[in-house]
Amino acid sequence: MKNRSIVLLLAVLFVFALTSCEAILGIVPEETHEHIWKEATCASPKICTKCGATEGEALPHTEIVVPGKSASCTEPGYTEGKLCTVCNEVTVAQKEIPAAHTEEIVAGKAATCTETGLTDGKKCSACGEILLTQKETPLIPHTEEIVAGKAATCTETGLTDGKKCSVCGEILLAQEEIALIPHTEEIVAGKAATCTETGLTDGKKCSVCGETLLVQEVIPASHTDLDGNYECDVCKGTLCVTHISSDAIKENEIPASCTEAGSYESVVNCSICGEELSRETIIVSAKGHSMNDGVLEGTKKTYTCENGCGKTEVKCLVTVNYLYLDGTVSAETDVYEYDNNYIYTVNAKTLEGYVASHDYVMGQTLGEGAVINIYYSEVDVWDGTSVSTSLAGTGTAEDPFLIQSAADLAYVAKVVNDAAASTANFKGQYFKMTKSIDLNGKALMIGSYSGSKVFHGFFDGNNCSIRGINATQSLFGMLKDGNIKNLSTYGTVTTTEKKGVAGLVSYISSATVENVTNYVNVTGVQQVAGIIGWLENTTVATVNNCVNYGTIKATSYQIGGIAGFAKGNITNCVNFGDVSSSGSGYVGGIGGAAKDAKGSRTNCVNYGNISATSYIGGCFGQITATTTNCYSYGTAKIISGTATTVGEVVGSGASYLTYSE
Repeated sequence: MKNRSIVLLLAVLFVFALTSCEAILGIVPEETHEHIWKEATCASPKICTKCGATEGEALPHTEIVVPGKSASCTEPGYTEGKLCTVCNEVTVAQKEIPAAHTEEIVAGKAATCTETGLTDGKKCSACGEILLTQKETPLIPHTEEIVAGKAATCTETGLTDGKKCSVCGEILLAQEEIALIPHTEEIVAGKAATCTETGLTDGKKCSVCGETLLVQEVIPASHTDLDGNYECDVCKGTLCVTHISSDAIKENEIPASCTEAGSYESVVNCSICGEELSRETIIVSAKGHSMNDGVLEGTKKTYTCENGCGKTEVKCLVTVNYLYLDGTVSAETDVYEYDNNYIYTVNAKTLEGYVASHDYVMGQTLGEGAVINIYYSEVDVWDGTSVSTSLAGTGTAEDPFLIQSAADLAYVAKVVNDAAASTANFKGQYFKMTKSIDLNGKALMIGSYSGSKVFHGFFDGNNCSIRGINATQSLFGMLKDGNIKNLSTYGTVTTTEKKGVAGLVSYISSATVENVTNYVNVTGVQQVAGIIGWLENTTVATVNNCVNYGTIKATSYQIGGIAGFAKGNITNCVNFGDVSSSGSGYVGGIGGAAKDAKGSRTNCVNYGNISATSYIGGCFGQITATTTNCYSYGTAKIISGTATTVGEVVGSGASYLTYSE
C-alpha cells in the first residue's frame, strides 16, 4: 500500500513537470485575451493592465514656467525654469544668478590745517554696504604769517609781533601787551590877574600827546582899595557900594543836537562896574529828530532827519490786500510800517456776509516788507445731516468737481467712507471750493487713518476756509497720489487713540500739501501736528508753504507744529503755535522726528514755545539727515528730568544742520 502511494505521487510530479516544460518551450499554446488599456502619459506609453503589453509612445510633457528671480547685492537669483505638471519632471533646470554689488565712489576730502581729510571709499549704490572704507588723512602744517605789533605811546599800550596761520586764522604766537611809556611834561604858563581880568596859575601838559597833567586854576580879578574911598588904587575905577545887575548873557554855549543835550553859562554882571555877580550853567534838552515824509523804495521806506544830523530810519512795509476769490478788491488796502526783525500780527477786516481766508496773519520783517492777500468768500453752514447726491463739474483739471456747500463736502466724505477698502477714491480727479464751509461743530471726517478709507484726489481750497471742525481725527484721514492746497482750517481735534492726527490730514504718502494754514487746536497721543500727523518716509511726500497757528498737545512721541512723523519733504513752512508733550518726546516746532528720513527739510522757521521730556528742538526733535536754513525764535525746554537732548533748532542731530547765504 505504501509503495502504491509513492508510485502515484511520482506520476503526478511527472505530469506537472511535463506541463511546465511544454509551456516554457512553447509546446502548449499561450492563453488569448482582450487587452484592457491604460491611457498613455508623459511617463509611459499606453499599457495593458492585464498583461503589461504596450502600444504607441509616451505623451509629451505638459510644461509650466517656474518663475526666476533677479539677483540683488547680497542674495543670488535664478533663471526661469520649466516643470511638467503631470509627472513633476524638471524639463528646464533653473540656473543660479550670482549676487553682485553696484560700486559707487564715496568722495573723500583733502586735509587742511584744522581738519583731517578722508581718502576715497566705495559703497554699493543699491544697498549702501561699504565696500572700501575711507581712511583718515592727517592734518597739514599751519602756514605761518607775521602779525605786526606796534610801539607803545603815552596814551596807548603797544603789542609785540605775533604769528597766525594764514589759511585758517589760528593764533600760533599770541601778541603780548607793551605797557604805556611815561608822559613828557611841559609847563603851561599862567598869567597874573588884574583889576578886571582873571588870571591863571601855571599848569602842565604832555608835549607828546597834549594830555593835561596839571589843570590851571582861575585867579579871580580883584581891585585894590587901601584908603577906602571906593576907588581902585590901581586902575582908578569906581567901586560900587551896591551892584546893579545887568541882563543875563550867554557864554560858553554848546548847542543841543537831536540826541545830545546842550548847555550854556548864564552870566549876570554889575551894570555899573561890570563885576560878575553870578554864573549858572543851563542844560538845554536834546532837540530830537525831525524826520521827513520818507522815500519809498520797493517794500521799504527811508526817513531822514531834517535837522541835518544824518539820522535815517528804515521801515519795512507790510501791504495787506483784501480780495474776493476772483481777485477783485473787497476792501481798501492797508499798509503797515514795522522796524526790521519785528514780529507782527495783521488782523483781517470784517466784511458783512463773508468770511476771511485768514482771521489773522503773523510774520517777521527781515530787512524787507511783505505783501499779504486775505481772501473773502461766502460761507455755508452745515446742519450735520445734509449730503448732496452729486457734484457740479466733471472732475478734470479744466472742469473740476465744485464744492459749493457743506453738503457737497459731506458727499465727498460719504463716497470715501462708504467705499470698499480697495477702492482708489477719486484718483486723478480734481475738486475746487467756491465758498467757505462752517461745519458748525458737527463731526465730518473724510476717510480714516487706516489704509482702507483713502482720498486720492486733488483738492483745491481756492483760498476758502473750513471752520467749525470738531472731531476725533483729522479733516482728511489719508491722502495718497493727490494733493490738498490753498485752504485754511479752524476748530478743534481731540483724540485718545494712538494714531496720527492733525488739523488737516492724518497721513500722506506720494502726495503734496501746500499753501495750507491751520488754526485748529489739536490734542492727541502720538504723531500729533497742526498740518500732517504722519508724513511718510518717501522723497515725494511733501508739505510746502504751510503755516500752523494752532496749539499742539500730546501725551507721547513725534509731535510737531507742521508734521509729527516728519520723514518726507518739508519746505518753506512756519510754526507760531506752542507745541508740547508730557510723554516720551521727539518734539519740535516744525517736525517731531525725522530719523533716517528720505526727504529734505529746508527754509523753515519756528516762533512757538516747545516743551517735552526729551529730544526737544525749536524746529525738530531729532534729525539724522541734512537739514538746511532752519531757524527758531521760540524757546525749547524740558518739562521734567535732566535730558540733554535739547537744542535751539534741533534736540538731536545738530551736526546735520547746514546754512547757506
